[in-house]
Amino acid sequence: MKLVFQQVAMGRRKAEKYIQNVCKELGIKLPTQKIDKLVLEIDIGKKIRIVFDDELNYLMKNGKANVLQKIYDNSDLYLASTIGIGVYDLPKGLQIELTSEYENVTHKISGPGYIESPEISFTDDITCFREEFVRFHNEHQYMEMNRMYRSYLLSTMTVIDCFLHRYSLKILNRIENANEFDNIRKLSSLYPVESRIESWIETFCIHKMQEIKESKEWCNFKELKKRRNDFVHPKSTDLRYDVEEMVHDLNLAKYAVGGLLYRLREYSEQKIYIGFIQQLRNMKEISIEEDAI
Repeated sequence: MKLVFQQVAMGRRKAEKYIQNVCKELGIKLPTQKIDKLVLEIDIGKKIRIVFDDELNYLMKNGKANVLQKIYDNSDLYLASTIGIGVYDLPKGLQIELTSEYENVTHKISGPGYIESPEISFTDDITCFREEFVRFHNEHQYMEMNRMYRSYLLSTMTVIDCFLHRYSLKILNRIENANEFDNIRKLSSLYPVESRIESWIETFCIHKMQEIKESKEWCNFKELKKRRNDFVHPKSTDLRYDVEEMVHDLNLAKYAVGGLLYRLREYSEQKIYIGFIQQLRNMKEISIEEDAI
């Protein structure tokens, strides 16, 4: 048995439509429908050069755009991400302080060190764990393969936590007493992730509550959450690993996390092309190739 990834995260036509829609939302006018050879310089306070063929190739490989994606994400009210920045190999005697600010929360670290957005970090972890799972399986390194699977399960629910936490910080700074509103109190608390998602829906798109609860994405989310809980809170003296089940679970985040967050944003009439959500939603699927007889 061998595990393989599908060739691309997104086909070229779909990638072109994605780029065109992102540009439209950003107010970037494209002089032609054929964008593969297009190069534009745009001004967003500083001039940035966009090579659209590079954007398309990056999108087809990774499920999200590159330069355009950063511009798009940073224009979002709730999910504008921290710019990843790090300092290493400081000369002896030199100190540098790195600062991250979001709403009224400030974090500082002294270099050497690194600051980045958690939702992006954990999404990249999911991508990495899936790739390493496939590699370790095909190399018959099964203990390492199992470790990647467990790490993947933990990261999937963490991405949803990051999504909810960003919203709760934003809302808490705009409401004098959150305890007066049951949905806001739950959203910004340590309630189980499922209850917090329901509070988010109640806050931003309660008219879609039933539709979301009946969706494929919600069912997949509950399935993946149960699998995560089986490994985080084991009820047996052993952990059972079945490769076909694990491959199923590794493909599930595409719908259970990426698809669900995409649906929540869509139903709340907010931007739907957020990078980390698209990266998850367009993950390359893993398939099983049986050995030839």
